[in-house]
Amino acid sequence: MAENINPGSGLGVAGLAFFAITLSVGSMINWGDGERPAPQLHVDVNNPELRIKAVTSLWGFEGSLSPFPGYHFLCWKDGRASPLALLTTEFNDADIQAGLQKLGGQSGDNLSQETWDERHSATSKAANLKVEGSRIEVLVESSSGSRFPLKELIAVPEGRAPDIRLGGHMKYRPSWLSGCILCLVSCPGGRLSNASYTCHDYAKGDATHKITERGRAVFQSGAEVTVIFRVAEKEPK
Repeated sequence: MAENINPGSGLGVAGLAFFAITLSVGSMINWGDGERPAPQLHVDVNNPELRIKAVTSLWGFEGSLSPFPGYHFLCWKDGRASPLALLTTEFNDADIQAGLQKLGGQSGDNLSQETWDERHSATSKAANLKVEGSRIEVLVESSSGSRFPLKELIAVPEGRAPDIRLGGHMKYRPSWLSGCILCLVSCPGGRLSNASYTCHDYAKGDATHKITERGRAVFQSGAEVTVIFRVAEKEPK
């Protein structure tokens, strides 16, 4: 049923027109000429942060036809959810999780498929769970070299600041195939997600994230930015 489609694993009839547009726009993103092997993620434990390059695309994140607006912050470019993401990168989601674990991060793995499937239910315990895992600090470095915390660039109007956790949930990766690295609600489909909001919050319309005024200056379609991850608190709760 369309009700339980995973954001990125398939969109049903309603999303097909959107994807026809976003895939054509996505083909304009410059990832270099020709095919090349996936880059290796370098993890330096003496400088405890991960830095990855990403490219901005506004269409899927805030487009009027998007079936899941304001949901995916960062995705692997070959994941199914990449047309819906504000940022896409050549680094895949599994490698990002492994890199953060090398830096001491612990995954929470406390969400289930029901967290998403039952998102419209106010009484569902699963849909109202908040993601657990090590707290991760996320910064974005603009093309000019300026750094900004995530909360200054993306926000729910008059809402709560992001609380990004290393959720993990690798066991769902083969079925979702979303490639989602950072989801803006507590979602079992993303390696990192936001403990400030639940899947039910999103279903109610209370967790759709918007680009802030400052974010507009950083996230211009086609712009390359650097996303920086740091393990802020290693304890998973």
